[in-house]
Amino acid sequence: MYLPSDIFSLLMRTLKGLSSSGSQFTFTFMEKQSDGRIRFHSQSKLVDCWLRGRGEPFLWGTTRGELVDLMRPWRVIRFFDHDNLRELGPGLADEPIAKGEVICLAEI
Repeated sequence: MYLPSDIFSLLMRTLKGLSSSGSQFTFTFMEKQSDGRIRFHSQSKLVDCWLRGRGEPFLWGTTRGELVDLMRPWRVIRFFDHDNLRELGPGLADEPIAKGEVICLAEI
């Protein structure tokens, strides 16, 4: 979310050259909303201002389908979203978990 998509793709290709077969890589990305915005689903203008003030504007987001192409030569193993995180343990069922940021596990 903090790198432009072309830099992300370059990073994936560079990491491939530095990684052995079977290596795994985990990262998070912002899932692009249906209207094209890149933000948490319940994100307010106050959060927008707070992120800008902290120097953390979201530069890039994507859909899961688009990410599969951007990841090449890496292969996506699994996505984990807010629903998957809730399933990890009974103590998370009622905890607020941000919707919009997704964890990706990939392998070369």
